[in-house]
Amino acid sequence: MIGHSLGEYTALVVAGVIELRECLRLLGERGRLMAEVSGGRDFGTLIVKFREDKFGKIVERLKELGLEVACYNSPTNIVVSGDITNLTQLKNYMKT
Repeated sequence: MIGHSLGEYTALVVAGVIELRECLRLLGERGRLMAEVSGGRDFGTLIVKFREDKFGKIVERLKELGLEVACYNSPTNIVVSGDITNLTQLKNYMKT
């Protein structure tokens, strides 16, 4: 059983590695730590789908907005993380 991001916790429960109660405690602690690290700023992630020939332009835009690639889901699908305001700007950019 494998998972990604929060799905990793689900996979642990389904595989019998940890109990649901412990999983919920870990998720609560994870959320608390993420809020602490963010310093009260709103952070998030955005899935970006694109044609391969547009990847360079997207990476340039990420740098301009101070965003980071969180993971590569496929050659034409990435997860971007960063400040919500900047993610919104990227989302609007992707619509054009």
